[in-house]
Amino acid sequence: MPAARASRRDEYCRSSGLERKHVIKVLRGQRRRGATGAAKGARSTYGSEDITVLKSVWLVAGQPCGKRMAGEMLRIWLASWQKHHGTLSGEQIGRLAAISPAQIDRVLAPYRNAGRRRRIASSALAAMQREVAVR
Repeated sequence: MPAARASRRDEYCRSSGLERKHVIKVLRGQRRRGATGAAKGARSTYGSEDITVLKSVWLVAGQPCGKRMAGEMLRIWLASWQKHHGTLSGEQIGRLAAISPAQIDRVLAPYRNAGRRRRIASSALAAMQREVAVR
């Protein structure tokens, strides 16, 4: 019987393209069948328009961290942004005014890291560091 079970398992592996150990766990009920591929967690409250407005306000404000930007500072900058770029809906202002400092940092993280480059030490500096004895 174990040989028949193993041959069915091997056939399932070939047909599904899954690894053998994963198939064993699926058949035992320890894993779900098939790849879900769906994003986990709650849906985002903020749309692309909200993120665009938040990013432009953040850039004009001098790229402050989320703790400094949230609250009254964000409301002041949103009022200034509306004078120069057009009005926002009341719903959108409410969403942006209620955003938490941590959420601001999460939303703006891809843009914050995009401008930073890693500094590469020159070869002359590296040669000098090899020559100098450091305890």
